Amino acid sequence: MLKRFPGLIIRPKCKRRRLLVTSLIMCILFLAIRQHPRYPLIVLANRDEYFDRPSTSMDWWQDHKDILAGRDQQSGGTWLGVNRAGRFCAVTNLRTVPVSKARTSRGELVSRFLRGDDPTTSSYSSALSRYRDTYNPFNLVFGDASSIHLHSTLFSESRRLEDGFHSVSNGSPDEPWPKMSRGLSELESAIKTSDVLDPSMFIEIMRDTRKPPEKLLPDTGIGDERERQLSSIFVAGEHYGTRSTSLLKFSDQRIDALELTYTPGQRTTECREFQINLLTGMQQTG
Repeated sequence: MLKRFPGLIIRPKCKRRRLLVTSLIMCILFLAIRQHPRYPLIVLANRDEYFDRPSTSMDWWQDHKDILAGRDQQSGGTWLGVNRAGRFCAVTNLRTVPVSKARTSRGELVSRFLRGDDPTTSSYSSALSRYRDTYNPFNLVFGDASSIHLHSTLFSESRRLEDGFHSVSNGSPDEPWPKMSRGLSELESAIKTSDVLDPSMFIEIMRDTRKPPEKLLPDTGIGDERERQLSSIFVAGEHYGTRSTSLLKFSDQRIDALELTYTPGQRTTECREFQINLLTGMQQTG
């Protein structure tokens, strides 16, 4: 199913000047693990990137037909995705300067897990420890509705995430930023106070452009102005900003996937929705 949200201004694209800052992918990720009786795993994610970097929206891949994900057309990988077997994976970068263009795209980490190159989560985790230095610094979340794991360049090995609410962004997972704490609080409130999990309440969390007081901004080496710009859950910018919001809800029998894509300045939105039957691996709607 493909639809457009009403009341949004559509403007033509134009060539935009690239700002000289560290490359960034997917700004923030929230997870609710076994916090709802019908959905053992709920994932919310915003992807932040330059608007002139070519990519495609969430869809079934032609060369790997079991993968449902967006795709980075520059490097071929993805920032977040699922497959018909119920696997899930997402990556964020760490704001470490400098980065090396000679290293393999971090999007390949997600593609590898979704392709099933490593047959089990355990074997994938072991492989990560061996080849992770071929990638620029990253945080990686992977698994399925039964168990979710976190691997980071900052860790010596993968960690299994406990039941509860979690957030991962572009810093150390052990050092939550204000936008991470705010989003976690709002996600917990939404799940625990609502009988019906309407997608709109999750999208509202992810479109939050509020910024914390300056004294609470993290210091990741990119300068005060850039820290301020990136301090909200949703980054509204003309050259760089939030390009998509993803919502994944895992039940025992299916995955509900929704992706919204944005043009510069949060002006235009496209929505794609999919359902994967985990009993048959078949797509129910799309």
